[in-house]
Amino acid sequence: MIIYNDKHEETRQVIRAVVYIRFSSHKQQDSFSIEYQQEECLRYLEAKGYKFVKFYIDEAKTAKETAGREALEEMLFDAGRNKFDRIVVFSFSRSFRNTRDALNTNHELYSKYKIPIESVIEPIDLTTAHGKFSGTNLFAMHELQSDITAAHVRSGMYVAAKQGYYLGGYVPFGYGLYETGELTRGKARKKYCVNEEEAQIVKLIFEMYANDYSLNYIRDEMIKRNVIARKGNVMSIQTMCRILRNPFYIGTREYQIQGYEKLFLEGAVPAIIDVDIWNTVQQKNKANALAAPRKTKRFYALTGKIFCAACNAHYFGMYKTQKQDNIDGYAYYTCSTKKTYHTCKAKNIRKDILEAYCIEQIKKHVLTPDKIKEIAAFIVSQTDSTPDLLIEERDSAEKRKRVVMDALKQIEVKKIEANEAMQEVYSEMIADYSKELTALNEKLSRLETIETTVISAELVEQYLQDCALNIESNDPHVLKSVFDKLIDKIVIHDDKVELFLLVFPYPHIRDNAPQGQPCWTLCAEVKRKTLNPFER
Repeated sequence: MIIYNDKHEETRQVIRAVVYIRFSSHKQQDSFSIEYQQEECLRYLEAKGYKFVKFYIDEAKTAKETAGREALEEMLFDAGRNKFDRIVVFSFSRSFRNTRDALNTNHELYSKYKIPIESVIEPIDLTTAHGKFSGTNLFAMHELQSDITAAHVRSGMYVAAKQGYYLGGYVPFGYGLYETGELTRGKARKKYCVNEEEAQIVKLIFEMYANDYSLNYIRDEMIKRNVIARKGNVMSIQTMCRILRNPFYIGTREYQIQGYEKLFLEGAVPAIIDVDIWNTVQQKNKANALAAPRKTKRFYALTGKIFCAACNAHYFGMYKTQKQDNIDGYAYYTCSTKKTYHTCKAKNIRKDILEAYCIEQIKKHVLTPDKIKEIAAFIVSQTDSTPDLLIEERDSAEKRKRVVMDALKQIEVKKIEANEAMQEVYSEMIADYSKELTALNEKLSRLETIETTVISAELVEQYLQDCALNIESNDPHVLKSVFDKLIDKIVIHDDKVELFLLVFPYPHIRDNAPQGQPCWTLCAEVKRKTLNPFER
């Protein structure tokens, strides 16, 4: 028996050895599994006559870098505490696939602590000049092999993404997965499919938001329907905001793979939302920044529509509490500049009085049966020709699209011939141009829809009849949807109120009013004393 003590006084020198093992997957079952490496390393120690001290095992860690490998860091720390004399690995490739890390780690261990690393299957003595030369070439070969394998994997993922395969990660609400019957590395391949029950909820969210319902109102509707999001909670406003921004719902998949330009794949997944509704929602997103509405006990349906004649600032809702007993307070709209900076002296206006006036004027000038037919006929009469500005915008977009496509082709050719330093630069340029190309395609699609939309009197009449039904609602959120559709703005003067009514029956062309898209407008005016005889 060999006797060993801490003072290194022994009948025969005993070399204390530890074993370092790394494997890349918890489910790894190949010849490099953890059990196989342990068995082979222990057999090597026995053959060499080394005394086994400890296993250091990193589970599911990459060999491309040493950062984040807790067992490796612990082993390097113990090396400085004189706990062992040798490190044994099954293969250098299992421990290092980065030439710089392999050389630095070996140099540090031997120069500081005289501890060499030995490989079971690669008999290279890294403490000699020839061994260092052979080891350097071996480490470089392992790194090259790793990089080639990674490139093949990324290439396969790139192709799979283009073909619409599921590559892991979050599955958007409204979608599920189905197995295609194909296998890759022993695992069933999957693609996206529509979850019909969830898809109906997604459609409802888009349609309500496109029709000017607030996010608070839509959230309340989701609560009434007991709609549960993926994490098991009631669908929140934040979740709805993510849904309303996600191009996945029109069939466009965005995917980023290292070393490749970002993919914008149209038609890669089944679409749930119509492109027209999508474009309407995105225009509203830009205007509203999809911000969650301020929570308040009272709902101010005209917020965003009222302007101060004196300073052109927005009015917003406030509530005044009466100090007298048994007398309720009242809600009103006030100039934001007056409230925040105290630089405007514009008068406040009662919420109930102003909203009642707007309802009265909308019913009188827009939503009577005769007015509905008159407005519909007027709007149809404006659709005889396409505005020149719209044609110019389309031609400009088509010209830019040709320039972008030519630039993409040239950069892709240059990228193939470029060195490694320029590869990343060209990849970024390709990503930028690809993103611009997607935006141009969306714009041209929207312009084509505007030009080819058939506006009929029947459709305009139906649009206004729906508004007539909603304006009778006691729900302030429903009322706000009517105000958003039929009120352009309200200008508050000290002596009068100007109400600008607007009929734009097609949300997907609403934002092109300056280009002459069909609309009907009217300005109603009333003295403030007429609205509220008791106003000071």
